[in-house]
Amino acid sequence: RPNAAERSLLTVFLLLLRTLGQRYIMNRKKSHLPPSKNAKQPTLLTLSSERTGKSADFFIAGVGASAGGLEALKQLLSSLDPDTGIAFVLVQHLDPMHESMSAEILSRITSIPVVEAKDRTRLEPDHVYVIPANYGLGITQGILNLVPRTKVRGQPRVIDSFLKELAEDRKNLAVGIVLSGTGND
Repeated sequence: RPNAAERSLLTVFLLLLRTLGQRYIMNRKKSHLPPSKNAKQPTLLTLSSERTGKSADFFIAGVGASAGGLEALKQLLSSLDPDTGIAFVLVQHLDPMHESMSAEILSRITSIPVVEAKDRTRLEPDHVYVIPANYGLGITQGILNLVPRTKVRGQPRVIDSFLKELAEDRKNLAVGIVLSGTGND
């Protein structure tokens, strides 16, 4: 169970995510209005697909948690509005020898679609993707890549690795959150 400090941080993250989602929705609505004479140039937060010609202009939040972080993930997902405009990728330190039930468990507590990530999955806003056991995750142009885990000395750094790739891939449209970790993430 998260302590008081962790609950406070979770609240701050939720507020941040709601703000990002509201800006996305407002900018999406604005993009469908005819331009006015005094229209400003697009800013970093103008996420309209019309501006870039891409349909993948939305925030992606990489959320890291230890294997015991399921409760924190439940709190996060149960607190989110279903239409934030953000894709969430949940990366946990999971036991490679056991099948993960995280996607099934988390799908019961939110109306946001929750699925286990599959190789070559194109991310969509307002969806949650959960890392499968015994895999790492990569991301290229908004598409998840499953990476079979190899034996490494110590704890695999699947959270660090994914958040780094997410930042490189999405730039200003990446959000990284670590709810709980092993102390090395």
